[in-house]
Formats: sequence, C-alpha cells, structure tokens
Amino acid sequence: MDFLAPYHPLIVHTPVALIIVSVLFEIAGLATDSAWMRKTSNALLVLGVLGGIVAILSGEPASEIAEKRQGIPESRIDWHGDAGKIATWLGGGAIVARVAAATIPGGRAAIAVVAFLLQLCSAMAVDCVPAMAAKRAKMAGCSG
Repeated sequence: MDFLAPYHPLIVHTPVALIIVSVLFEIAGLATDSAWMRKTSNALLVLGVLGGIVAILSGEPASEIAEKRQGIPESRIDWHGDAGKIATWLGGGAIVARVAAATIPGGRAAIAVVAFLLQLCSAMAVDCVPAMAAKRAKMAGCSG
C-alpha cells in the first residue's frame, strides 16, 4: 500500500480513537447492563483493528520516507511500528475472545474477562505510542 504512505499520519489516528472509545463503550455497557453499548463496543473494536491493519500497511512504506527524508532515527520508527502492531494484535485477540465467549458454552464469563483485558491492553498500547515515542525522542536528543 505504498500509495497510502503519505496519508499514514492521518490514517493512524482513526484506529487509535476507535479502540480507545470501544473500551469506554464496553465499560459503560457493563456498568449500565446495556446490550447496545456492548455491541457498539464490539463494532468499534472491529473497525479499530481493521483500521490498525491499514495503518500498519501504510506505515511500512511511510517509515522509509520518515527515515530517509525526515531524518527520524530508525530505532524510533521501528518502535512506533512495533507498538502499533502489538496494539492491533491485542485488539484482534479481544475480537477472537469475544467470538469464543459467544459461541463456547462453558467458561463464558472467564473468556469475556480475557476479552475485556485484551481490549483494555490494546487501548493502553495505542494510547502509549505517541507518549513513548516523544519520551524516547527526548532521551535520544531528537527534536519533534
């Protein structure tokens, strides 16, 4: 998806927002026992993971541009990409766990807890990407 490389900075914010908001809907759905909020949470999570995949695919060619034209250190770019992949995998794991909780008769509650924890970890991972990238840049003496 080389043609999406220039748009990576725009693309990447959508899955971040969707995954974080999906957790908020899940918490609200659990607190109010609202089925539609939990279904909305699932839909947002699926869209967030799909958006994460697009962000990863657009980020690979964008990393070359950032490194060669903008002078961003390769280690910083690699860390950013790895964190995005981890967040997307965690979100995907949450989706798989939710499907398992809905289809496997025994242990639904335990699987649902695992699904929520994976979803929460995914949201924490996407939220940490910009903060940790900025911290690493400061430690390395980079500007920006």
